[in-house]
Amino acid sequence: MQGAPLKVDIDSLAVSLGGRAVLHNVNLSIPPGASTAVIGASGAGKTTLLRCVAGLLPPTAGRVVVDGGAPADLYGRGAMAFLFQEACLWRHLTAAQALDLTFELYGGKPREGEVAGLLSRVGLSGFGNYYPHQMSVGMKARLAIARAFCVAPSLLLMDEPFAALDPLRRLDLNRQVQAMRREAGSTVVWVTHDVVEALQFATHVIAISHGSHSTQLIDLGGLPPIEDAASLPREALAMRDRLLELIVGQPAATVHLSEEVLG
Repeated sequence: MQGAPLKVDIDSLAVSLGGRAVLHNVNLSIPPGASTAVIGASGAGKTTLLRCVAGLLPPTAGRVVVDGGAPADLYGRGAMAFLFQEACLWRHLTAAQALDLTFELYGGKPREGEVAGLLSRVGLSGFGNYYPHQMSVGMKARLAIARAFCVAPSLLLMDEPFAALDPLRRLDLNRQVQAMRREAGSTVVWVTHDVVEALQFATHVIAISHGSHSTQLIDLGGLPPIEDAASLPREALAMRDRLLELIVGQPAATVHLSEEVLG
């Protein structure tokens, strides 16, 4: 079932944690149906921004407006889903039981074969009776995706849920999520430390600039599709260099792409 994608407005947002300014005067408008990647140097405030959009962290100043109201207005009806860095599965439930319970929590009941279909869609066909302790990290990530789409979310938030996976599995799951979010009609906001991954799977990028805490929303609509991250089109290379200079604060040619810088 397709949901209604939501617009996210961020007005004059500021966040201070422990006496340190993390975000300052953020003003952005994420269009409905966009897949928006949040990139920035380590400690720039990527996860902080995502948690504010989710309503999990109250801002020091300013506000986040989702579909004309507060993020918390979406709670309890399946309109928002959040994929954390950890899969956060119910340890006492099998994969199939976890999806059944998710439907029940939102007041619904899966159609005949719907749970099996979701598991198959994320590559877990035949694993419905597995408990989390019997699953690999990748399998847990796949189950978390299936759970997020039990009720088509209007807003999907992701805080690097595939960071612990190898590049091939990460690529596969990114493709899977983007396909499912298009079918579901979801607006997606997701954190990544990989600028090329952002170019490959995002329609927009929020770049948090080094040192200044300033942010920019950049529309990637003019870029050609990226089939191979190791062979970027000229336009994508230019955008990559522009983004790196924005978030690291130095020319792209001098940037050492370490996780310590971009993590």
